[in-house]
Amino acid sequence: MNIQSVFLPNDTEKALASAFRRLSKTLPGNADPLVAASRAGAMAHFEKTGLPHRRLESWRYTDLRHLLTMPPDLNISARHAVGREEFENHPLVAALKPLNPYWMVFIDGTYVADLSGGPSLPEGAEISALSQGPLPSWAQDNIISQDAECIGSIFNLNTALMSDGALIRLREGVNLQIPIAIVYLGASNSSSHSRNIIEVENGASISIAEAHGSLGKLRDVTTVAAMWRIGDNTRVDHIKVQQMSETSVHLAPHLTQIGATSRVSSFTMSLGALLSREERQVHCEGKDTSISMSGSYIIDGKRHCDTTLIVNHEAPGCVSREKYKGLVDDCARGVFQGSIIVDKIADKTDAKQSVDAILLSDDASHNAKPELEIYADDVQCGHGATTGELDSAALFYLCARGIPVAKAEGILIAAFVRDGLQEVERGDLREVLERLADEKLSGRNAGNEIRE
Repeated sequence: MNIQSVFLPNDTEKALASAFRRLSKTLPGNADPLVAASRAGAMAHFEKTGLPHRRLESWRYTDLRHLLTMPPDLNISARHAVGREEFENHPLVAALKPLNPYWMVFIDGTYVADLSGGPSLPEGAEISALSQGPLPSWAQDNIISQDAECIGSIFNLNTALMSDGALIRLREGVNLQIPIAIVYLGASNSSSHSRNIIEVENGASISIAEAHGSLGKLRDVTTVAAMWRIGDNTRVDHIKVQQMSETSVHLAPHLTQIGATSRVSSFTMSLGALLSREERQVHCEGKDTSISMSGSYIIDGKRHCDTTLIVNHEAPGCVSREKYKGLVDDCARGVFQGSIIVDKIADKTDAKQSVDAILLSDDASHNAKPELEIYADDVQCGHGATTGELDSAALFYLCARGIPVAKAEGILIAAFVRDGLQEVERGDLREVLERLADEKLSGRNAGNEIRE
């Protein structure tokens, strides 16, 4: 006899369902019956499944139903206005400025035109916000193409309640040399649900720097879902930095489809938030594509940072690299779950995955679960995971040469972080991450060693 657990809706789930019924007619795109139906179907599925809990294998380390206890505030009218000076003085914005990017700025999940804009974009680069009028047909197609039964409850929640986000489309052959900076800053104790939809057509190239931060100590809840459709023979460079308040919640499900003979590099650095989960599903649908889906997390206090990654090889000849580095201090907890799935037709796959974590405190913890699922014969696949303290032999070697213990620890930590950042191929994007890692590590007197 099969016994299934049935949970009655808790206060958070009730608040989210109630918000959808109250706001559904005013949400972007609902004038289109297909978009409205997608939203309604996603919420129906969310109400059926509820928030993820530890009895679901992919959520066993992050019991969101237990951890997300505060009903989110969706009162948009009470949100805080942010001036240009306050915006430009934010550390994330200062780190991105040397890129001289085209800015897309969202405060409390709402697009702010006065803080956005930048250099002129070439013909064939279409950039707008979800809230800026009728949805373009390509964005509608992306939204309605998802089956609520086949994706997670957080993505469904985001589909139901998404109120804004970045819409970026590059036409075939467009080489966008201007980086795009997508900045989300929280400014009030509220909840927001944003959707980034990015479509890169055949032969196009783009660089995107995505940043998520807070203006003050906030108790906000955000879901920021992303849908990437990447065509054939493309080049995509993407970095994401999450440095939200120590009392914030950040949930980020991603769906990515990649065509043939493309080169895609994406790196996520998680530095903040009380509770964060980066959940990626990547589908290599075309042959001979090369991807790097890597990242790092530097967490302390009572932070809980979950990275869950699934890379599906669905065509022959693809190369994938997933390299993650974690520094976990104080009472923080890091989680990494990574899967590589190789389809039976995906011969000549070359896939490598590794996660290395250093615990800087006796109270810190880290869970790692790397997995391989291979249905083809002619492949080269491997994975590995390590969790431990700083190398005592290396520490002794440095101290024996007159280097103080604290500085020696800083050198080893900085080298560990720098090794992970080498996965970022584009130099200017890597410098942004180095600068922010430097600032984060400076509290341990280690930041000065991150640069040569």
